[in-house]
Amino acid sequence: MKSFILALVLGFVGVSVAHAGESPDYHAQPPLILNAGSVAFENRYEAPFEEPNVEHLFGITPRAAVDRWSAERLVANGGPNKATIIVEDASVVEVELDIDKGVTGWFKTEQSERYDASLKVTLRVAEPNGAAMSVASTIRRSITVPEGISLTEREAVWADLTKKLVNDLNAQMEVGLREHMPQYLM
Repeated sequence: MKSFILALVLGFVGVSVAHAGESPDYHAQPPLILNAGSVAFENRYEAPFEEPNVEHLFGITPRAAVDRWSAERLVANGGPNKATIIVEDASVVEVELDIDKGVTGWFKTEQSERYDASLKVTLRVAEPNGAAMSVASTIRRSITVPEGISLTEREAVWADLTKKLVNDLNAQMEVGLREHMPQYLM
């Protein structure tokens, strides 16, 4: 909640904040070459832009990171089939944790927020005759942060969380394609 208010205030006064971390980069990995004429990106997840969701405050949202992953890893090799990456969920919810507000709480640093991230992505390949196959990945990760964390530190946590989500997606999608849809891989 504190981070949401700070980001809102900074947005209104026009202060630019550098976002920690960077988007996952998959250029070093070999592309997954699909037996398809195109790879489309379809976003079905609409961020609510209000608490408890915080993904819209990220420097690179999970949805944007999936878009980059699909552009870097999935390559259409031609042909009549159409591949579509569908983002069904890319949410991150901030949960405030109970902390000791008594005298003993003054002498310890506790975890004050938890970020619950959920990513659900489907890769669907449709043939001209109407036949289609798909592989889906659902990834969930959570991380907590200590009270008193700075905005820069929080942004670094968010960037790392996004990177881990998309790394998990990358691994699951590659395995899923190779095991369940090898006929669409070149």
